[in-house]
Amino acid sequence: MEIDAKNTSLAFEENLMKLHERGESSPVLLDEWLKHDTWSEEEGFFILLGLNPNDCFCMGNDEEFRIISARYLDFSLVDIDGWDNSQTILNEMRSNPSRVIYSDKVPITSYLLIDLSSRFSRMKKIWASGTHAERNEPSYYIEWAKSKGFDIPWYESMTNITCGKSTVSMQEARNHHSDWLMLTIQASNKFWSNADPHDSSTHPKNKDVQNWLESKGITETLANKAATLIRPKWAAKGRPADK
Repeated sequence: MEIDAKNTSLAFEENLMKLHERGESSPVLLDEWLKHDTWSEEEGFFILLGLNPNDCFCMGNDEEFRIISARYLDFSLVDIDGWDNSQTILNEMRSNPSRVIYSDKVPITSYLLIDLSSRFSRMKKIWASGTHAERNEPSYYIEWAKSKGFDIPWYESMTNITCGKSTVSMQEARNHHSDWLMLTIQASNKFWSNADPHDSSTHPKNKDVQNWLESKGITETLANKAATLIRPKWAAKGRPADK
């Protein structure tokens, strides 16, 4: 059963990546981010790069910054091996908190991740040359990026983006996504959008997420995998799905 669940999860991830590569996916997570009144600097840079801030695992300082694993705004992974790396590192850090892991010792799994890391660092360096508030409206980041000549991968498909609100309906973009994918994304927004990374009491139990997905018609196996899949890397451990 465990092997079947792992294979199902892998097939799901590979399918999402193929849709992204063929240009047949849409940045469905962007809709939720545009509802935020403001973004932090880091959130803004990731979103401008087409990445979901909640699913980016990074290491290193400004000079050696690396994105080890990330998901695009269409929920697809940039690289599966990178995601495996991030999980291995997190497990090692949890088992031995005093251990120091250097980013240059982590294997390179994708030049896409290296390119994204480089673009993030360049964006941050240019941003630092000006004066900005700690948090700004989404439209502020978008206009800043356009003025500096940065490519925003999702911008051409959107219109009327102002003050953190988008008048664009995402329904057409959602029509070609499976019900399971849309329910998984809905669960991510429902259970994690208001969770505080520094307050474990706000972190939902995987079992609660699983039960909600099952109530929507998802099978037990897929609901269990989806609950694990959407759990952010910073989420507290010790609250497994079977408790």
